[in-house]
Amino acid sequence: MGRKIRYIQDQIAKSGKTSSYRPLTDKDINLNELETKLTELEAELLEINANTDRLQRTHSELTELQLVLHKAGVLFGSARDAASTVQHQGADTENGSSIEEAVDYPLLQEQEMQTDPSKQARLGFVTGLISKAKAASFERIIFRATRGNMFLKQAPIEDAVLDPATGEKIHDALQRAAHVSNSQVNTIFQVLHTKETPPSYFETNKFTSAFQEIVEAYGVGRYQEANPGCFTIITFPFLFAVMFGDWGHGICLLLGALYLVLNEKKLGSKKLGDTMEMAYGGRYVILLMAMFSIYTGFIYNEFFSVSFGFFGGSAYQCPDPQYSVKNCPTATTSGVEKWSYEPYAFGIDPIWHGSRSELPFTNSLKMKMSILLGICQMNLGILLSYFNARYFRSALDVWYQFIPQLLFLNALFGYLSFLIILKWCQGSKPDLYHIMIYMFLSPTEDLGENQLFIGQTYVQIVLLLVALVAVPWMLFPKPLIMRKQHIQKMHGRTYGFLRESDTESTDLEVDVEHDEEEFEFSEVFVHQMIHTIEFVLNSVSNTASYLRLWALSCKKIVLYRHGSCSLD
Repeated sequence: MGRKIRYIQDQIAKSGKTSSYRPLTDKDINLNELETKLTELEAELLEINANTDRLQRTHSELTELQLVLHKAGVLFGSARDAASTVQHQGADTENGSSIEEAVDYPLLQEQEMQTDPSKQARLGFVTGLISKAKAASFERIIFRATRGNMFLKQAPIEDAVLDPATGEKIHDALQRAAHVSNSQVNTIFQVLHTKETPPSYFETNKFTSAFQEIVEAYGVGRYQEANPGCFTIITFPFLFAVMFGDWGHGICLLLGALYLVLNEKKLGSKKLGDTMEMAYGGRYVILLMAMFSIYTGFIYNEFFSVSFGFFGGSAYQCPDPQYSVKNCPTATTSGVEKWSYEPYAFGIDPIWHGSRSELPFTNSLKMKMSILLGICQMNLGILLSYFNARYFRSALDVWYQFIPQLLFLNALFGYLSFLIILKWCQGSKPDLYHIMIYMFLSPTEDLGENQLFIGQTYVQIVLLLVALVAVPWMLFPKPLIMRKQHIQKMHGRTYGFLRESDTESTDLEVDVEHDEEEFEFSEVFVHQMIHTIEFVLNSVSNTASYLRLWALSCKKIVLYRHGSCSLD
């Protein structure tokens, strides 16, 4: 609070205003309201200062543009007058064309430009304002870039102009501060020009800040890369709900999240404990997790692990017509029989809860659903790498990173997802573990009763070959092509020659030389090898990690009902 008061006092002093004081009693002071008001005033002052700087920068840019237009108009006007004078003095009396036509006449005929490609030329111009101290350096840079094919015209500007693109204003402020403080050491200020990648910054608000912190806990993307935090807003709370799908628990969690959200201003001005502070910071994350938990709870048909038939009757009945489905004595022994082929309207049929085959059924459903969700999310990550490569116009990343990664992942685990969906549609009982294991150990072996479609063996052989080819596809071409491009760039580099009097070094020339990127083939190849190995290993380990969704959901059931979790 003291910092905010000092900041507001400084702003009042800078504006030339005087602040008034009046005595207050303890009854007039409400520290919570005072801190809230100070926070609002500080935010308004920060916004006003930012807008003022933006307006000042825009005013400086427009002032520069006005001066450039004025000086350029004078230069072109004087050049035209000089050309007209020369044409008038050297005009042939027998030539009937006017002086204005001679001045405006093109140097090359349009027919000559089309028939003689050697006469074609690319003309360009650069206009703007530059400091007098940098004018000589700028001229040498232009001379080198155009190999001497340039015409430079300068004109002085009488009035001082603030350059919005440099730190000259900051430099003046630092010099004034050093003078006021009677500093013995002068302020050193220098603008550094570099090609280093700028740091990544993602603007967030109170809703998205917690999700962005979750993403940045695992890593921060490069500058201008796609931000996965946008997708995390949905995927993170939904995957939580897959593990803890219970609409009774979801309602309790929703009530707690609503309390934090509706009282966020009051709670934000208080000093909370460590646990409460963490819950308050992630209040919107908890809110979405609660909403998705209610949704998946209806799918699992669980209210504190109790089922309800909200969406119609069951498709099963007791073999003994004297008993209802809920009171059937054989439900936990020999089971019930199916009498309707229409599935339950929404979610799991309530008759599964408490039956003998509940855990085998729910285990198989949630385990396979976890794999499908995991493969979809991993494909989303690979798809984001394509958009990054497309944005940066990196064809190498598209052809030798995105495509082989997509083929490798889907040739193995995308095929597993296809088998899961096909097994659900057919209602067959093949052993998917046997299929995937012997796809590697014995790809030509007859599948027998585990065959799901005709020609499955040949399809698996092709997919296995695709996955094997994708690994060297990711590893070798990209570093080799980058090495070839670097060699061609070095061989094709030519420089213009400068006069001996222009050989002195300048700050701007040093910056250009240091901006050259270094290329080490060994480092690039090792980096690509590490990236390839990590992707192959992560494809396997991440797919297995998504089984935690099923494992935690299964353990939750075991806590309420006696049973055990086992693989199907």
